[in-house]
Amino acid sequence: MLLVHSYSDVFQWTRELDDGILEGLDRAGFTEGRDYELQTFFMDTRITYTSPEQISQRAAEALEIMRSFGPDILFITDDNVLREVVVSYALKNPGG
Repeated sequence: MLLVHSYSDVFQWTRELDDGILEGLDRAGFTEGRDYELQTFFMDTRITYTSPEQISQRAAEALEIMRSFGPDILFITDDNVLREVVVSYALKNPGG
């Protein structure tokens, strides 16, 4: 599994989203290391990487992680990762 956040974990809502996903997996009986491997990437596009060029670069990094890690499940949070990563991927890979 890959979890990509638009922002960084300095924001409470990002931490809560992260915790909620992990809690949901735990409640469903899944244990990290036994049932799944999780990699997390914070695009940090609200404080550090804010220009359109920097956001595009962070999206490219997220796409590279997707390509190299090859997750079966992708979790995303917030707008920039949806727009810059998921939509971009879907447009380039319309069949999946």
